[in-house]
Amino acid sequence: MKKTNKIIIAVVVILLLLVVGGVVIKNTTSNETETIQLASVTNANIGDYIDLGNNIVGTEDTTDDWRILYVEEGKVYAILADYLPNSTGYAKTAGLNINDSKTGTSREYSVYSNTSKDTLLNGINTPSNWTGLANGISGVTVTGSPTAELLIKSYNIKNATNLVYTDNPTLDSSTIDYDLYVPHQDKIDNCSGYWLASSGEDWNSRLVKRVNYDGYVGNMGCGNDDTGIRPIISLSTDIKVIKGDGIWTVKD
Repeated sequence: MKKTNKIIIAVVVILLLLVVGGVVIKNTTSNETETIQLASVTNANIGDYIDLGNNIVGTEDTTDDWRILYVEEGKVYAILADYLPNSTGYAKTAGLNINDSKTGTSREYSVYSNTSKDTLLNGINTPSNWTGLANGISGVTVTGSPTAELLIKSYNIKNATNLVYTDNPTLDSSTIDYDLYVPHQDKIDNCSGYWLASSGEDWNSRLVKRVNYDGYVGNMGCGNDDTGIRPIISLSTDIKVIKGDGIWTVKD
């Protein structure tokens, strides 16, 4: 009887080992989730979606709101996948104008300053205006849009190009992940592009850099009322994330 019991126990142990082994193999080959640090993200992941747990752009879930734009030592930059809706209230909190300059009615995406480019850029670049977009995640900084320099650095790495942001380049619509840089190739609710957190040329005191829907990265007067914003969040690489189904999900 004792021998029989030992045999039964041995069989059970072997079965358990097989089951566990099967799960491990499945995790390795089927892209199931695993918890790792954000330091695992590199510039090879530019364009990947990262889930911060907030639904900003108004789609059905939170997995398509943010995309990885650029990685540098200790930081991962993620940009909002679409223009920021004014209905979220952030642009108004930042002191930016959100109304149509002719009709006075609120637009869904467009923001501007009817006073100066400093008002527009200060509103975009002040992190406290956008803190709520961090969704309570620690070790992050949020601003209203990326700089022209950061955007073009990302584009150059992604597409092996050598564009210079001060040359007012036009992004090629046939390149990889073009919609990361130009989310709409036409106007949407009278919005024809988005501001960048960079001043325009010195010869005009009202110019600010922006990305147009045709891919042109150039200058526009700060009072232009058909331009939106795309907030950018800087995350520490110490943050833990879950990688699964091609999406990085912050676990904080």
